Amino acid sequence: MFWFAWPKTDQIRHAERKSLRQLDFVSCMLLIAASVLVVFSFQESGIRTNSWRTATFLAPLIIGCLCWLLLFAWEWTVARLWPNILSMVPLRLIKRRVYFAGTLSTLLTGFPYFVIVFSLPLRFQVVNQKSPLSAGLGILPMVGSTAYVFNCCT
Repeated sequence: MFWFAWPKTDQIRHAERKSLRQLDFVSCMLLIAASVLVVFSFQESGIRTNSWRTATFLAPLIIGCLCWLLLFAWEWTVARLWPNILSMVPLRLIKRRVYFAGTLSTLLTGFPYFVIVFSLPLRFQVVNQKSPLSAGLGILPMVGSTAYVFNCCT
């Protein structure tokens, strides 16, 4: 079956090679810094109680939010002045409502999926002294409801 489904040579479209000069290293660094710093600040505040006002929470959060603002400002500048640079977050795609809705839903559902898939089974094993099998069975209702909601929405 795989043999019959394989595309013919004239149907295969090869990707064109781009030079390294077209890569946007500034937005890559800003995106990594923004993501890591925001996540780091919330993870550090979750470890200790009453750490919302400490410098280990506020400094990475403020710098991370500043990096997000700088990232979008840089992307806007690249889109206006240097259209030949391949940006990390193309602003022309954000103007499309369907793409933006998909991106926004992915952004907002990332943390709940992390909690469902990683944090809850780990908590079941460490705090509740459950076996790995029992911890996996404990998340089945949430995973099932997620699959049901996903099928209903598509």
